[in-house]
Amino acid sequence: MPPDFFRRNATLLILVAGSLLVAAIVYDDFGIGWDEYVSYATGMVNYLYIFEGNDLLLTHLNRDYGVAFELPAVIAEKILGLDDLREIYLLRRILSHILFLSACVCIFLLTDTIYRDKRLALLAFLLLWVNPLIFSHSFFNSKDVPFLSFLVIAFYFLFRHFANGRLRDAVLAGIFTGFLTATRIPGILYFFLAGTWILFHGGSGIRTGKRMVAMAGFSLAFCFALCLAWPYLWKSPLLHLAEAFRNMSNFRWEGDLLYRGEYISSSALPWHYVPHWFYITTPFFILVAGLAGIAMVLFM
Repeated sequence: MPPDFFRRNATLLILVAGSLLVAAIVYDDFGIGWDEYVSYATGMVNYLYIFEGNDLLLTHLNRDYGVAFELPAVIAEKILGLDDLREIYLLRRILSHILFLSACVCIFLLTDTIYRDKRLALLAFLLLWVNPLIFSHSFFNSKDVPFLSFLVIAFYFLFRHFANGRLRDAVLAGIFTGFLTATRIPGILYFFLAGTWILFHGGSGIRTGKRMVAMAGFSLAFCFALCLAWPYLWKSPLLHLAEAFRNMSNFRWEGDLLYRGEYISSSALPWHYVPHWFYITTPFFILVAGLAGIAMVLFM
């Protein structure tokens, strides 16, 4: 790479190097999440379905979960020849955090592109990276943080498409939107939202014909990535996608949760459950900054 590349991206490179150093120190300090083995098993039955012709996936309880993270993690495990359970989980920690760090990089690049200010880009990177709940979960939560990461990456490429009109960026946005939906199914809402923006966006001077081509590329890339990362859709994709929607809209888990010193049913959560958890798990300055940002979007 030319020296100019390092000079222009010195701040980002220092951030990434420091983040990787921290990750190398702490990645093996985390335990096993309460449903992490279930997630790992879902990835494994998908791997067996693809590479060994085992049809256990078709009757597996969690067949309606996409495996945009779980399947690549199992493939990496097999390539490296790992059979020790501790080594397997440590590999998952590394892969999950690298995906999260990629989203942090996209936040930096997105902010720098919009404001042309490395200081604001640095702040955006750190606001995401230093959040203690998100940072810790980036090692062992293979659903929520990958969902967040794919959303950030997909939005970054969508913004690039708006800025330059290139079909390539619309396709990349579609790919990561497919991975987003194959991590948690509400990601499909982002597909419709982003697709509407691509189809009707005119602020960057993109002509109607070019927008139609971009929408086609975005949609085809989305469908390809969604099916690639969700093997259960390979047979009867529309039927199985509808099944997943039904199952997730009335989820099959009804355990008890510890909340404010009491165990309460997950199907009877009080209205203040979500805002209370946001309040106690989010650093005060990040909470205030987030509320201020929402207020600015709504009222300014």
